[in-house]
Amino acid sequence: MESEIPQDVLERLADCREPFLIGVRHHSAALARVMPDLLAKTQPEAILLELPPDFQKWIEYLGDDELEAPVALAAAGRNRLLSFYPLADFSPELIAIRWAAKHQIPVIPCDLSLEKMSQIESRFADTSSSSDSDETPIVNQLLNRYQSKDTAALWETFVETPGVNASPESIRRAGLLFGWMMRQSSQGATPADAHRELAMREAIALAPKRSVAIVGSFHASALLEDPLLWTCPDEFEYEKDKPSSVENLTTSLIPYSYAQLDQRSGYPAGILDPVWQRSMSETSSVEQMHGVISHFATQLCRHLREAGHVAGTPDATEIVRIATDLSRLRGHSAPGRAELLEAVETTLVQGDLYGRGREIARAAESVFIGHKTGRLPAHTPRSGISVQVEELCDRLKLPGPKSIGEEPRTMRLDPLRSKLDRARAVTFRRLNLVGVQYCERIDTEATGNRENLTEVWSVKWNHATTATLEASTLYGITLTQAAEAMVRRMENSETVSAQDNSENLRPETTLACFRAAAECGLADSVRELLKQFDHLFMNAASANHLIEAAQGLKRISAGLVFGLPMNSEDAVEPDVPVFDCEAALLSPDSFIEKAINRLEGLRGSTEPQDIISIKDLAAMLRGDEELVHYIPALQTRLLQMTRDGSPQIQGAAWGSLAMLGTIEITQLTSVLEGWYDSASSAEGRKFLRLRLNGLMIPLLAILFSDPDWLEGLESRLKLTGDDEFLSRLPSLRGGFQSLPPADRVSLLNDRLRLIEPNGMAGNSTPFLDDPERKAVAMQADRAGRNAILSLLPDFVIRETNVSTVDSQPIKLADNLGEIPLSDRWRLILGVQGCQSNKGSRAGRSLDECYGASARGTLGQKTDLDRGGTGKATPSAREWVEDLSGLFDLDVCEEVMADSIENGRSAILEYLNPETVRPSVELLEQVLSLHGAMPERDLSLLRKLARKITEKLAEQLQNRLRPALTGLNTPRPTRRKSRRIDFARTIASNLETAHRQADGQIRLAPRNLFFKSPAKRQMDWHLIFVVDTSGSMEASVIYSALVSAIFASLPAIDVKFFAFSTEVIDFSNVVDDPLSLLMEVQVGGGTHIGLGLRAARESVKIPARTIVVIVSDFEEGVSVPEMLAEVKMLADSGVKLLGLAALDDAATPRYHTGIAQMLVQAGMPVAAVSPERLAQWVGDQIRGSAS
Repeated sequence: MESEIPQDVLERLADCREPFLIGVRHHSAALARVMPDLLAKTQPEAILLELPPDFQKWIEYLGDDELEAPVALAAAGRNRLLSFYPLADFSPELIAIRWAAKHQIPVIPCDLSLEKMSQIESRFADTSSSSDSDETPIVNQLLNRYQSKDTAALWETFVETPGVNASPESIRRAGLLFGWMMRQSSQGATPADAHRELAMREAIALAPKRSVAIVGSFHASALLEDPLLWTCPDEFEYEKDKPSSVENLTTSLIPYSYAQLDQRSGYPAGILDPVWQRSMSETSSVEQMHGVISHFATQLCRHLREAGHVAGTPDATEIVRIATDLSRLRGHSAPGRAELLEAVETTLVQGDLYGRGREIARAAESVFIGHKTGRLPAHTPRSGISVQVEELCDRLKLPGPKSIGEEPRTMRLDPLRSKLDRARAVTFRRLNLVGVQYCERIDTEATGNRENLTEVWSVKWNHATTATLEASTLYGITLTQAAEAMVRRMENSETVSAQDNSENLRPETTLACFRAAAECGLADSVRELLKQFDHLFMNAASANHLIEAAQGLKRISAGLVFGLPMNSEDAVEPDVPVFDCEAALLSPDSFIEKAINRLEGLRGSTEPQDIISIKDLAAMLRGDEELVHYIPALQTRLLQMTRDGSPQIQGAAWGSLAMLGTIEITQLTSVLEGWYDSASSAEGRKFLRLRLNGLMIPLLAILFSDPDWLEGLESRLKLTGDDEFLSRLPSLRGGFQSLPPADRVSLLNDRLRLIEPNGMAGNSTPFLDDPERKAVAMQADRAGRNAILSLLPDFVIRETNVSTVDSQPIKLADNLGEIPLSDRWRLILGVQGCQSNKGSRAGRSLDECYGASARGTLGQKTDLDRGGTGKATPSAREWVEDLSGLFDLDVCEEVMADSIENGRSAILEYLNPETVRPSVELLEQVLSLHGAMPERDLSLLRKLARKITEKLAEQLQNRLRPALTGLNTPRPTRRKSRRIDFARTIASNLETAHRQADGQIRLAPRNLFFKSPAKRQMDWHLIFVVDTSGSMEASVIYSALVSAIFASLPAIDVKFFAFSTEVIDFSNVVDDPLSLLMEVQVGGGTHIGLGLRAARESVKIPARTIVVIVSDFEEGVSVPEMLAEVKMLADSGVKLLGLAALDDAATPRYHTGIAQMLVQAGMPVAAVSPERLAQWVGDQIRGSAS
C-alpha cells in the first residue's frame, strides 16, 4: 500500500472539491462553530451526510426552526435498538442540516441502509484490521507524548483547544489530518467500514458535482478520487429473504437530554460535559474563551458554597490562573477543558477524593452536564414508544387512547396459566418501571407469607398516559428498550462514574435491578446482571442478599417468573420470548453455601426480615432434591441458633427446623412448654413474646396442615388458671402479632374446629343475652359444682365439645377460672368473639395497646358489627385502671411500655419514675417518643427517661468497677495533700515500729507519702464511633452508658461520634448519657468510612488512643473507603476494636463478610458485654503501662 507523508495527504484532502470534504467528529464544537462559514464559502448544490437513508424522512424536521436540541434519531427492530444518533446544538451534522434548510439545499444521507449495515456487521463481526508493521502507529506516539488517555482527549488537544481563534479552514484541515492519522494507525478500514465507504462513494457519484460531504474524518481519505488506505471490497450478496434484526424496522425522532448525552450515563454516542461543548461552539475568540473559563469556575464555587463548603472568589480566580498557565505551557492560545479540569482538581479537590471531592463531582455534574431537554416541532409525526405501546395495547386487548374518559378497568390476571395474561402482566410491569401512568396493582403482592397466583390491576388510559409515554421516549423507542434503560439508570445512580460500576454497585442495588429486570422480562439485562453475581457481590452480600439471589435463580429455573419463560409452551411471542441462559448462571449452589455460612451474622438479630430470610432458605431446601444435601449444614447452624441466638432467632430456628422436618412435634411441644413455664418473671415474659414472634413466621406454613405443632402451648393453656394465664397473655398476644390479621383468623378457625367441632350450636349451654338470667345460671352452675365437690372430691370430668376420647381429664377440684380455652385462643390471636365476661374485658384492654382485634369467620355473636353501639375508647386513666384490675403491677408496666412504644404518650404520667423497673427495652420505648410528642408531655418523658438512665448507669457502673480497678490509681508523692497513701507510708517506715506497754504496735513515721492524680498529658484517649442505623438501638444505649462511665475516670479522655450517613460529635455531652441519647436520631443508612475518618482526624497521640467502633458493618456507601480508613488508623499505631454488638447478651447481628475484611485490614471484630469491653480497655492500658 502506498506510503504518504502527512503534508501530501493533507493537501490532497484539503484541495478535493468533488466533493468538498469536511471531516468531523460527532459533537465537535469547533467544527460546529465554523460549519456555517465553510458551507457559505462553498455554496454547495447538495450536502452528503454520513447517515443511513432510513432517516431521510426526519431531516426536514431536524431543520425546522421550532426544533430545540438535543434530539436523537433512533431505529429499532425486533424490540432491539439498531441505531442511535444524538444531535445537539454543537453537532456539526445538525448545524449543516439547519443551514441547508435555511438555504433550501438538499441533504442526502450517504451511508449504507440499516438493513445492509446489519447484515454486513453480522458477517464481519469478528474481523478487524491488522498491522504487520513493527513501527509504533502515529496515534500511539501522540497519545504517549501528550499523555492523553484516548483519542477523544487527543482530538480535543489537536482540534478543539487550538481552534478557539483559528480560521474555519484551519479547523477543517486539522479534522481531516486527524482522521488520516487514525486511519493510518489502524492500517485502513475494517471490511464493514470498507463496504460503508463504498456506499458513500456511490452516493457521491450520483450527487451534483459541487457537493459537500460531511463524514467522519476517518472516512475522508477513502472518498478521494484516488482513495488512500482503501481497497474496494468484494461484492457482498445481501440476503433479502433472511430474517434479520431489522425486521419491523421503525425509525423515530425523539427528544433527548444533556444528562443522557453525557457518556457517563451509559447511553450510546455520548460525549463528556455537554454544557461545556455548547459553550465552545459559541466561542470564537481568546477573550471569549477566558470568559467561559471564568464562568465555569465561578459556577463551581457557587455550587460548593451552597453545599456548605468553603469556595469563593479567590478559589475561582486561582482556577482561572492555573488553567491559563497550563495552556501557555502547552502552547495553546487559551485554556481548554483538560486545563480547566486540572485546575479545578488542584484548587478545589485538595486531595480529598471522598468528602469534598464528591461534592465537587456533584457540582460539576450540574455545571458541566446540565439539565436541558430537547423539544420537537409541533407537527413532527408521532414516533417511537408511543406508537409501539398503542399497538401493544390493541393486540393485548387493553384500554388504549380511544378509551380516554372511561372509568378505570379492573383486570384480574392469571399469568402462570394464561398466555394473554402473562403478556399483560409483563407489559404492566414494564410501563410502571418506565414511569408511564397507565396501570396500578391494587391487590396485595402476597397474602400473609405466601405468593399470590393471581393479580388485580386497575388500568386506565388518560391524558397523563400520553404525556408520560412521550416523555419516556428519552429512554428508548420501544417499551423493552426503555425498560432496559431504566434498569441501567438504577445501576448508574449508585456509582460515581460508569467506569467503576462493577466495584461500587451495592448488593441491594444489584438485586433490585435483577428483580426489576426479571419481573419485566428483560432477558438481556438479566443475563448481564447474572454475570455481576461474581466474587465482588459474594463478598459484599449479606445472608439476606444471598438468600434473595438464590430464590430468584430458583424461581427462574422453575419457570415461576412469568417474564422469563423457560420453554416455548409458556412463551408469548413477540412480547415474552423464551429466556435462553447458561445453566451455570442459574445455579444457586454457591449462594446457598455462602448464605448458610453467613447465618452466623444473624444470631443476634431482632429484624423481621432476617427471620423471613431464614424461613425462605429453609423453604427453598425443603423437598428440593437438587438442594437437599445442604439440609445437614443448615440444620447444624439452626441448632446452634436455638442455643445462642437472640430470642427471635431462637424461635425462627425452631420453626425452620420444623419446616425442614428434622425435629418431631414432641420436641417442639417440650420447647413450647418450657417457654411458657419460664414466663413467670419479667425477663421470661419478654423472651416468650420474642421467641413466639420468631417462631410463628416459619411455623405458619405447616400449621394449617398439622395444627399439632402448637400442642405444647395448648396443653399449658388447658391446665393454667386465669391469673397465671392473664400474666402471660400480653406476651402471648404480642408473640402472635408477627402474623397478619387474616392468618391469625385462619389459625383461630383451625383451633376452634378442634376445640368446638360442633360449633356453638353443639353446646348445650344456651347463649343468654339477659345479664340477670346469665348471672342466675352461673350461680346455679357454681352451686352444683360445689355440691358434687363436697360429695366426690376426686370426681373427674372431660372437656366438653372435644371430639377425641383421649382428651385431657380435668379434676372438678381444679378451679381453672372463667376464661374457656376457645376464648384464650381468641385473646392470644387477637380475634373478636370472646364469650366470657373476663375474656371480653381482657380483650378490650389489650386492643388499646396492640390494635383492634380482627373479626373471625368462626367467631361468635359479638363478632357482628352493631353499627356504633360499642363502647367508646377509654381514656388513659380508665385504661390504666382496667389494666390494674386484670394484671399485676409488673405486667401492667410491660403493657403500658408497649403502649408507649406504639405512640400513646398520655400513658407516661401513669408510670412512676421512682418505682418503675429500669431496663434497656423500656428506655428504648420511652426514647422512641422523643421528637413526636407535644411539648407538654416532653417534661414527663425527660423525667422518666432520666430516672431510668440513672438507675441503669448505676447498675452498670457497679458491674464494671472490678474491670476498671487500677485505671484511676493516683501517683505517690511527698507533696502534702489531703489524701495520705497509707500503704506506701507504712511500708517505708516499718523500722520505726515499736511495741507499747499495752501490747499494741505503734509506728512513728518519718516520711509521709500522699496521693496525687496523674498528669493530664499521660491520659489515654478512648474514641467511640457508634453506628446509629435502625438495627443498633440497644447498642447505642449501652455505648452511651459505657462511655459516660469511662469519661468519669480522670485518666481517660473520651470522645463520642455518632454516624449514619452523617457524623455528629457528641463528645461535649458524653458525661450525660441521657442528653446524648435524646439528641441521637436512630435510623438511616450506614457510612462507616465517614465515622472512621472523623475518629482519625481527632487522634492526637496514636500510641495512646483506642478507637472502638460499634456497628452491624452493613456498609452502605463504600467498602474500599472503609477499609482504607481502618488501614490508616492501624498503621498509625491506634488500637482498634470493632463491636458487632455491645449489650448484655453479646449476641450480634452483623455482616460477616465485611467483618472478615475488617479483620484482614487490622481491626479485630467481636461481640462483647459491657464488662468484657471494660476489661479489654483496662488490659490495653495496663499492658501499655507495664
